[in-house]
Amino acid sequence: MARLGILLPLGLGSAWPAMDVKIREFLDSVGSFFTGGDHIPWSDRDIIAGCEREVTESGTTETKNEGLMRLSWALVHSRHSEDVNRGTM
Repeated sequence: MARLGILLPLGLGSAWPAMDVKIREFLDSVGSFFTGGDHIPWSDRDIIAGCEREVTESGTTETKNEGLMRLSWALVHSRHSEDVNRGTM
């Protein structure tokens, strides 16, 4: 915590070590997101085509809605901006 310049109050007993660990884990996870430690799950054109096919071949409203959710997810996780735009409409 010293590297962040945060001063923690003294005299709180043994609660601080556990809190310090949780805060450090949280800050590390946020830091790894911005430094590329986590990987974004990208979809490709084959996945999008499969989802589109699933929607058109769905039999019930429930399966069509589930397929539309998967298609939307695949579109917004594409590396192609035209797919992302389709997924946000």
